[in-house]
Amino acid sequence: NPSNPKVAVDGENMIIVGKDSPFTRYVNVMFYNLKDNGWEMLPVSIDPEEYTSGSYSISISSKTAFIGLPNARDGAGEVLVYEKSRMGVWERSLDQIVSMGSSSGFGSFVGIGGDLA
Repeated sequence: NPSNPKVAVDGENMIIVGKDSPFTRYVNVMFYNLKDNGWEMLPVSIDPEEYTSGSYSISISSKTAFIGLPNARDGAGEVLVYEKSRMGVWERSLDQIVSMGSSSGFGSFVGIGGDLA
């Protein structure tokens, strides 16, 4: 039963992000694909993400997902990028989006519209 879950759905793709409890520092990421018989959990080649306490935001569009962690990196914030492979596996992209400032809360809100982030 995740604590403070966030859900984003785009057609046949869904991402759920949540913590195991209000006291943990880890965010768990789960991806699903809509099939004829309902939602199927997809394989994910990632580990839970450690971050400092606070909120997070998510967005998904087709084969790209963003997870904003505004309190990561000592409050500077970052956005984790995930991409769905041709085999249907969600993988963390090597191209992360990181704030260059300090205490900016970067990643408080993330969004994807078409091909724009």
